[in-house]
Amino acid sequence: MSTGSIDREAEATRQFEPELLQRLGLFIVRWSFVETCVSDLFVLLTRGDPGSMIAVTGSMSSSTISDWIRAIVETQQKTPHDLVNEINDVLSEVDHLRSERNILVHGLWGTTGPEHSVLVQTSRLGRKEIIRDRVVTAADIDGLIDESLEVMRRLLALLRGIRPIA
Repeated sequence: MSTGSIDREAEATRQFEPELLQRLGLFIVRWSFVETCVSDLFVLLTRGDPGSMIAVTGSMSSSTISDWIRAIVETQQKTPHDLVNEINDVLSEVDHLRSERNILVHGLWGTTGPEHSVLVQTSRLGRKEIIRDRVVTAADIDGLIDESLEVMRRLLALLRGIRPIA
């Protein structure tokens, strides 16, 4: 018996609209670049060797790397206040995109939502609603793609403008 509103038997045979899947793929590609920029920011701030640091950044979650960056810039007294704020702001946006990405990538997709949409079901213990259904449209994913491009732009600007913290 189904634990939510997605009928798993019916969903096993239904097709998803190709444009939704195409947009999801583009968002995932953009997200990978965002993660790479966050790792590059960590390497820059720590003055690490980019090749060697892959052993660290490649084995850690991007949320952990973001937390490390926050800790580094908060504890360095030489870091200008405006730069700390900019880094924290962009990392907050990265956190938001990561959450959205996780919903789309790890959620159970169903076609029982309104036309030209999918119903994405997530479940998490400890949340008021253990099972949550969310309608996702092409416009929703397009918005995430646009957000990811803006975050990428901001991260690249940081990477170009930051000097390693001494």
